[in-house]
Formats: sequence, structure tokens, C-alpha cells
Amino acid sequence: MTLLQGIILKLNITFDFNQNYFTAATLILVIIFAVSSAFSISSEVGRKIDRLMEERENAKNEYMKSEKKYRSLVESLREGIILLDANSKIIYANPCIIKLLGKESDDSITGNEFINFIIDKDDSVSDFRKIIENGMVSICELPIKSLSGSQIYSSITVVPMIDSSEKLTGVLLGIMDITDKRNTEIELKKTIEDKNTLLKELYHRTKNNMQIICSMIRLHTSSVSDNSFAKILKELESRILSMALVHQKLYESNDLSQIELKSYIKDLFRFIESYEINKPKIIIDIQENIMLDVEMAVPIGLIVSELIIDSQKHAFKDTPNPSILFKSSFKKNKLMIEYSDNGCGLSEDFSLDKSGQLGLKMAKNIAENQLKGTFEISGKSGFLCRMSFIP
Repeated sequence: MTLLQGIILKLNITFDFNQNYFTAATLILVIIFAVSSAFSISSEVGRKIDRLMEERENAKNEYMKSEKKYRSLVESLREGIILLDANSKIIYANPCIIKLLGKESDDSITGNEFINFIIDKDDSVSDFRKIIENGMVSICELPIKSLSGSQIYSSITVVPMIDSSEKLTGVLLGIMDITDKRNTEIELKKTIEDKNTLLKELYHRTKNNMQIICSMIRLHTSSVSDNSFAKILKELESRILSMALVHQKLYESNDLSQIELKSYIKDLFRFIESYEINKPKIIIDIQENIMLDVEMAVPIGLIVSELIIDSQKHAFKDTPNPSILFKSSFKKNKLMIEYSDNGCGLSEDFSLDKSGQLGLKMAKNIAENQLKGTFEISGKSGFLCRMSFIP
């Protein structure tokens, strides 16, 4: 096949080269058409290539602009940014973390494993490895070291980068220097510990001083021949001991501002043993774990102490099996207290204002005036006292 025949076949033109009408002019026209078509095709291909090159250049420029924009953003952050590869080696570090570590450029950091900068304290290196292996975004606090060797306590946000095949390709770290915050927390903790130590010592000394006063009263009581005066001294001793007990509970408690009501009331009732009358059966019904601060515990202790003294003095003279019931609960944000005994109760014409029962008057005064609560008593079948307070 000749070159001309090949061109004609490419152009899908059918000729019979043996026919007489195939002249030299026809041959020239065919060649011109073939060359023209070739140039046309070449021109179209060239334009397409030019468009592709232009689009590629535009995409490259856009990428460069975007990279410059986000690099500028990352490098202006006041938070340290480190990018690790799949082997936990540093491939990028922004100026903030470079300055924090005391380096001059990222060349002195890149290529190193990040764990080389972690101070291995309390298994911090193994903890960091576990966080990366977990593959979840996490926040941890780790000590890292600077070029000078000083310790920098840091909060690190760990962002593992996982590809579509669930394979770790790198890790992004956001690092904040929290050394000042950490030091402040340590100082604050020490201040609180010192304060607690001083409070414990104060509670302990206050309790001891009150017990010394009670011991002095007890010595005077033993030398007094007047029974009525001796009872007054015992009542005074009970009141002081009820206050001393609060400070003892606070001294023994981990929480130096509150005491548990149930434990306090149980210990308060034990002081009944100091009286000559047979001890009544004590029933304490406190449904909840009620905590009281000092401002409430001391006056409530005084009220309960006065009620116990009153029961001992007036209720159980002719009662074969004396008993006292103490109940407490929270209702509608109010502390409800109910004290009762199975003694002789109160007469129908009983009036607290006209009676000579100083203890009940003191209890009512403390409840209503000091604690701003309610105080109600009745005595149809034994003695009953209901109180309510807003903590």
C-alpha cells in the first residue's frame, strides 16, 4: 500500500486507483484535504493541552495561596502545633512550640521522636503511646522538657489522622503551656492543707478548753451539798459538752465545715449517762445522710440537749420503761426534726411562757430567733416537739 492509499483509508474515502478519472488534480486535492485535516486535529489537541495546562497552573496557584493562608494561621497561633508522621517523628513544628522548647528553628526539632521531649514521670511516655494507639481524639496533661532542661507542664490535644483503610498516617498535637496554672494549683492546694491543719488545731483546742471547763464544773458539783444547785451545774455541763462535741466531730471529720447529724445526735445522747435517773431507751430515726455546718450544728445540739434535760427532769418520774424517739428528714428543702418521749406529757392548761421550764424556753428561743425556724410542742400522750429549719 502506498502512502497516498494509507491517507485515503484514514480519511474513509474509497477510490479505485485503476479508474481513468483518478487524475493528478484529484490526487492534489486529496493531499491538500489530508494535510488540512491533520493541521485541524493538531490545532484542537493543542488547544485542549493548553486548557489543561492553564487549569493545572490555576489549581497550583490556589493550592499555594491556601497553603500560605493556613500556614500563616498556624504559625501565628499562641498554641504549639506539632505534626507527627506514622512513626511519631516530628515533621512540622510551629514557632510557638519552637520558642516554648527553647529551640531556634524547626530544623532542630524535626526528625526527632516527640517522646524524647516527654519527661518520663509516672509512666507518662507509655500513657502517651496508649493514647495514640487508641486512635481517638484525646486531651492529656504531660510534663515536657525544654532545651535548658526545665520542666514545662503542658495540656496536649492529640488528634490521630486515620486514612480510609483505618491506618494511622500521622498525629496532630496541640500543646498549651499550663505550668503557671499548675503551680498555682499546687500553691492553692498547700494553702488549703495549711488552713485545714489550722482549723483542726483550732477545733481540737476549743474542744479541750470546753472539756476543761466541764471538768471544773464537775469538781464544783461534787463539793456542792445543795441538790438543786448541783442539778443546775450538771445542766450547764451538758450544754457546754454539746458544743464541745461539735468541735470534736469537726476535728475528726475530713470535711472541716460539716458534720453528720446522725453521728452527732448519737454521741450527744450518750451524755445522758451523767444523770442519776435510769437511762431511757433511745431510738434514733434519721432516714437520710444529713450534713450540718457549724452554724446549725451548735444550736441544734443545744436544743436537743435542753430537750433531753427536760425529759429527764419532768417526764420520767413515774415511767417504768422510759424511751426517747428522735426523727429527722428533709421535706421541701426544710430540715424537719421531731423529738418525743413516752413520759407524763404536758397538762392541758400548760403554757410555756408561764411555766418555769427554762430549758424549753431556751430551746424555743434558739429555734425561732437564732435559726429562724419553727418550734411546736404538745403533750397529750407523752411529750412531742416538732421543729423545722431552712439550712
